[in-house]
Amino acid sequence: MLEYKETSIFCHQLVEYSGKKFLLDASTMKPKLYYWGLPTEVITVEMMGVDKKVEIPGTPINKINGGTAAIIVQPFVGAVYSLLKNRFSEYAISQQIFLKIVLFVVAMLISFVLFRFSIEMARKKVKNLFPTARKRYRVTFKPIPERKQIFDAHLLNVVLLACLAMYLFNNNGQEEIFLVIGGILTAFLLTFEFGKVPVLLGAKTGNLRLDSVEEIVIEKSN
Repeated sequence: MLEYKETSIFCHQLVEYSGKKFLLDASTMKPKLYYWGLPTEVITVEMMGVDKKVEIPGTPINKINGGTAAIIVQPFVGAVYSLLKNRFSEYAISQQIFLKIVLFVVAMLISFVLFRFSIEMARKKVKNLFPTARKRYRVTFKPIPERKQIFDAHLLNVVLLACLAMYLFNNNGQEEIFLVIGGILTAFLLTFEFGKVPVLLGAKTGNLRLDSVEEIVIEKSN
């Protein structure tokens, strides 16, 4: 049985198994389309062995309530919204459907770049915290046959598509707020679907069965 705790390191969880401690990188889960309903025989995710006495800063992670988070992001969202509102009015973007689509795609790309940057920074932080850790392990899970296919990711994607629809069909000069929301939603969806994938939660709730934990042997080139 895997026991785990959330950490302050993006996409990483502290795992205890057979009296040992590991740091699991949820972004390494394969196949990543499991939560899109893709049938699969096995699901794998990688983790790194760490010292049993290790204490990761911020474990368990300090939770920020919704009110605090709203206060933190409000100035940034307000500034972006004001800038976009002026540009939409100045260049009459509301009436240019193709340009609106391009801007939405750009917002999604920016979120993707920030997402990848966050993952790389997290992995760099792990290397700095555990410079001597070398052993890596592959955890294999098997979906429970009786459990129907999971389409959780599609439910989240519907929200983004709804935001896109409201953005495209709103021409009263207020659609820029949907552009901002679309960028935020994209960042959230990328984090859930390709970063902090809830594979351990799936095991905890009984949707996935632990099959094996094996050390990854890296062959040295001659």
